[in-house]
Amino acid sequence: MENKRSLITILVLVIAILSIALAISIGYIFTIADNPKAGDNIQSVNLETPPPSDNELSKMSLFEDQIFNLKNAQSGGMHIIKVGVEIQYFKKVKGIKDVDAKLDLHKGTIKELVGTYFQNKTLDDVMAEDAKQKAKQELTTQINELLSLNEKENKKIVYTIVFEEWFYQ
Repeated sequence: MENKRSLITILVLVIAILSIALAISIGYIFTIADNPKAGDNIQSVNLETPPPSDNELSKMSLFEDQIFNLKNAQSGGMHIIKVGVEIQYFKKVKGIKDVDAKLDLHKGTIKELVGTYFQNKTLDDVMAEDAKQKAKQELTTQINELLSLNEKENKKIVYTIVFEEWFYQ
């Protein structure tokens, strides 16, 4: 009889613990998991730097109407993209005496970098909805890395890339 009573007590205790665990889990799901901002009372702050003023920027045209072959996909055929590329860059960058001279010195390498970028893309890549924005970001990063190779730290010299034309076939 006592064995039966102790067994029932143990079962009731296990059921009670599982019920409490279930209640805590349900409470967590409905209060914290549904609201990703729960417990976050700090207002978000825009950490991006404000856009530079017009007198802080200068521009350099890389290509007017340059045609690049695109990488062949399985669909076959030859595909091209015709782009007009302009670089917007900061006139003055801390630690660099003459930004214009630095860009002129590396202009050929920058052109090669842009050409290689498009030669590694397929027609489907450049037809994508976000292709132009992605190309701007990737080329800006790559050009800034190139221009910072002989600097002590990475500098943001190029502000953005402007595609004056973007036609593909």
